[in-house]
Amino acid sequence: MTPRLAEWISTVFYVGRFPVAPGTAGSLVAVGFVWLWQSVLAINLGWTILAVVLLTILGVAASTVHSRSLGVEDPGEIVIDEFVGQWIGLILIPAHWAFWVAAFVLFRVLDIWKP
Repeated sequence: MTPRLAEWISTVFYVGRFPVAPGTAGSLVAVGFVWLWQSVLAINLGWTILAVVLLTILGVAASTVHSRSLGVEDPGEIVIDEFVGQWIGLILIPAHWAFWVAAFVLFRVLDIWKP
């Protein structure tokens, strides 16, 4: 994987470079993406799980390449983990804004606190 491709994937097309709360920005982008994926495109659960697994594998590889190219162990601009984690948190939640807001807030609190 080229360093440029790794950078695009690991930062979710540079969302991770958002100057304030890049992890929250990555999660928020995931919410919009998942809404499109589930509500507009209506992709079934089997394809969704496959996509999440493949993106997780790709994200780990991209994050490894990108963090090594930066010389930093865990750069804050890598937000693919927030993106995929938020997606996982929304997979089985009913498509209603109140549930999704609750899932977003809960995911961000747990991601920040890392209990």
